[in-house]
Amino acid sequence: MTSTNREHKDRLFRLIFADEKNKANTLALYNALNKSSYTNEDDLEITTIEDALYLKMKNDLSFVIADTMNLYEQQSTHNPNMPLRGFIYYGSLYAKYMQTNRLTPHVSTLVKIPTPNYIVFYTGISKRPALEKLRLSDAFQIPDDSGEFEWTATVINLKHADNKSLLQSCKPLNEYTTLVSKIQSYQKSMPVNEAVDKAVEECISEGILADFLKAHRAEVLDVYLAEVDEDILRERLMEEGEQRGVQQGIQQEQQANLQKLKDKIQRKITKGKTLEQIADELEENVEDIRPLYEELILPPQNN
Repeated sequence: MTSTNREHKDRLFRLIFADEKNKANTLALYNALNKSSYTNEDDLEITTIEDALYLKMKNDLSFVIADTMNLYEQQSTHNPNMPLRGFIYYGSLYAKYMQTNRLTPHVSTLVKIPTPNYIVFYTGISKRPALEKLRLSDAFQIPDDSGEFEWTATVINLKHADNKSLLQSCKPLNEYTTLVSKIQSYQKSMPVNEAVDKAVEECISEGILADFLKAHRAEVLDVYLAEVDEDILRERLMEEGEQRGVQQGIQQEQQANLQKLKDKIQRKITKGKTLEQIADELEENVEDIRPLYEELILPPQNN
């Protein structure tokens, strides 16, 4: 869709909230979420890591304040794998924290680390709840409800009416959501680059992120196109994963049904039934079950 250089993919959310030179937006967002009133930007340390994932993708925003390690992500498509992503991110964040503070786990005393706080902001067009708790344990191949191995992503739907008070308490977040909504609305009737340009022009005229958009207009278009590319890639990977899951499910069901049929035939053979009698009693075609019948009555061959 675009030739944007995506070796390191910046995102619109990062441009607004993860700027080291302007921590005011980050602090405002933290205060709104936690109902706090921090005013000193020096209390906040940006810890965002580049290349934290295998797709050479930066995490959107991470920072330490008040002994909490905060990770904020933005998603325009629902992604059930956010707990796993957060789990991977936090491994890198804590490793960096330990190194920076010259800490090691190889000591006899308990090493204290900042408390994690993982938030995902959803800005997509699909209907989602106002707040969701996604859990890493949902991905375990063997279900485990003990709670002993858990990692949670709290997803906040910024488009939901129940979160209106959150937006009202954080002007940068409210204006960011407005910009994204305008772009998404215009995308329905025009190419994405035109939609971005029109939404940006309209926001500037309405005083929404006006100074930021005037200074970063070209960059906003560039990163949003890269973001659309990323969403398309993610959706394709998720669709392929779902298709593989469906195919595996079908194969497993077929194998299970085949085994059930073999078990039934084996019981009939044990009772001395002929192939024709078995087919009649099981209401199966004689030729369809012949290979299974012969496989079961033939003695195993020694190698």
